[in-house]
Amino acid sequence: MAQRVPTRLTPAEGRRFGLLVGGAMLLFGALSWWRGHEMAPIVLWAIGACLTVAGLAIPGRLGPVHGMWMQFAEALSKITTPILMSLVYFLVVLPTGVLMRRFGRNPLVRPASGTSYWITRTSRRERPADMRRQF
Repeated sequence: MAQRVPTRLTPAEGRRFGLLVGGAMLLFGALSWWRGHEMAPIVLWAIGACLTVAGLAIPGRLGPVHGMWMQFAEALSKITTPILMSLVYFLVVLPTGVLMRRFGRNPLVRPASGTSYWITRTSRRERPADMRRQF
């Protein structure tokens, strides 16, 4: 479930957001520069520097930036989540089921040796207090 993102951040939350996202942008800018790109590192470094400085200087004012960042993250998750879940299904679950079927394994079929999964217990009377907090 999506949670409502507050427009006002506490200074600690704003500092954490500014330093974390700003540091990540600086790191991605360095990675982009190392790979030989020209424009992307400059843009990433500018965004990272602004967020890092804002996180240190005015962390309580980063609420709107945080809100836009979270909207971007939610939109991105609507694209990436179905793709990742499809990959997991087609690369893990489906081949496992095909292999199990190919080798005659069916986890839902009861073993022929028994007629039931019932486990007989010793006749011990349960007290009502034993049933209250089971876990």
